[in-house]
Amino acid sequence: MRLHTAENFASIPPAKLRHLAQKAHRLDAARMLELEEEKCCTLVAALVQQQPARCLDDLGEMIIRKMRKAYVRARQELAAPGGIGARLRTGDSLER
Repeated sequence: MRLHTAENFASIPPAKLRHLAQKAHRLDAARMLELEEEKCCTLVAALVQQQPARCLDDLGEMIIRKMRKAYVRARQELAAPGGIGARLRTGDSLER
């Protein structure tokens, strides 16, 4: 059995690599064992190759959601009567 590395996937178009990874993701362990060993290894390697990208996408989405929440809360605090925005406008102390 030969080792599947990033260099092995350099010649495969990204769309095909995604397709292989999706196929591997859909199959359960029993179905994977029914495949030829080389095909099984290729599917698993394609899936593993795609995981860092998926992980980074998920992390980016989480950060965007957190920043959006913080932005909305800050806007609400600035607009709220008696909030930090009102105290800034009147020159009152910012300490509560």
